[in-house]
Amino acid sequence: MNFRTAQQAIEVLVQADYTQAAIAKYAEVGQPTISRLFTGLQADVRGAVLVKLNELANSVAPLDQQT
Repeated sequence: MNFRTAQQAIEVLVQADYTQAAIAKYAEVGQPTISRLFTGLQADVRGAVLVKLNELANSVAPLDQQT
């Protein structure tokens, strides 16, 4: 499975008109965490959060599956 970075996933979602608050609710983190990830002030993210961000981003803009 291909993954985006947290920052890339959030960028896809913001471009699709998701608010940081909506992204945070889905990922079960606070909006400030989403803001820090989006701006690059925070790079580390729990695996479960990265998976949730990618699930939501893939529902908006699927990544091509490469084998």
